[in-house]
Amino acid sequence: MGFKVQSIPGIGPWLDAHMPAFVTQGLGVPFYFGGTSLLIVVGVAMDTVPADRVAARDAELRRFPEEGRIRGRRG
Repeated sequence: MGFKVQSIPGIGPWLDAHMPAFVTQGLGVPFYFGGTSLLIVVGVAMDTVPADRVAARDAELRRFPEEGRIRGRRG
């Protein structure tokens, strides 16, 4: 089961012609994705993205020296 893009007004035929076949026609494997599964996937994604941003910010802040004060021009 692939994504049916042909019916999208204006760009559907173009997308259908330029997207890989596995996207528009599927992989030939039955795929069942219910509402509960979708809620779980979206919830995990919404929790993961901010956590990744915090981890990246923490890693960036660890590059600064921890010892002493940072002096300005008058220092």
